[in-house]
Amino acid sequence: MSRQRSPNYPNISLPEAISRAGRAYELDRDAPLDREVAAKHIGYSGRSGTSDKTIGSITQYGLFEPVGKGEVRVSRLALDILHPLDESKKREALQRAAYMPSAFQLLRSRFGAGVVPSEDAATAYLIRENFLPHAIERIYSSYDATCQFLKQEGANEFTVPSEEIVEESPAPGAAAQPSVGSDEARSRPASRAPYRSTEATGMQRMLTQGMLSKGATFEIIVTGQIGPKEIDTLIRKLEIDKAILADDDKIDGEADE
Repeated sequence: MSRQRSPNYPNISLPEAISRAGRAYELDRDAPLDREVAAKHIGYSGRSGTSDKTIGSITQYGLFEPVGKGEVRVSRLALDILHPLDESKKREALQRAAYMPSAFQLLRSRFGAGVVPSEDAATAYLIRENFLPHAIERIYSSYDATCQFLKQEGANEFTVPSEEIVEESPAPGAAAQPSVGSDEARSRPASRAPYRSTEATGMQRMLTQGMLSKGATFEIIVTGQIGPKEIDTLIRKLEIDKAILADDDKIDGEADE
């Protein structure tokens, strides 16, 4: 009988993930890395359950991406942080990486971008979202450190959707971005596509929403221009999430044996 586990979450903060991804890039650039090699590149003596979880965390931030069977490589997003074309591109990349992890998307949706709630408030909310108590302390400390890091880097003026819904038609197209909504947002009828307007990003619209299973729903909010290239990027992001979940299941299965 398998034990209950929390939904996916990073066990390290964004600055630590950037540092470890940077070590891997210094040694082998963006070449595909076997997980044994990747583990050594990021500071471990070899592959283990702990190194796999850290690799998974770096991947959740979008700084590693899966390639081939059991291999990862430093991503383009990581390069935009490690070797940016300019500071504005780096800040944009930091914002994207900070909210890649689904657990951090939940906290942002609940408490607001860049806002670190009290630990009691975060704990109560995450328990309702099916996170186990032993995981919440790590999630909270990683989220706190990540938000503080964004402020230090001047990347705390976030361009995230407002919850305000307006009735005007959106500008055509948008950059696809998976969105974890609030309880209220998840309960909205699928027949209505709400439009959110923000001063920084302009009009946004819902690309699609629906039910994945009895206990899971989804929304995809888009902003700006969207086409086949952006859809391909979204598919790759979902493949990354799928690979992370598969790795976590494998690690948990090995722990149960």
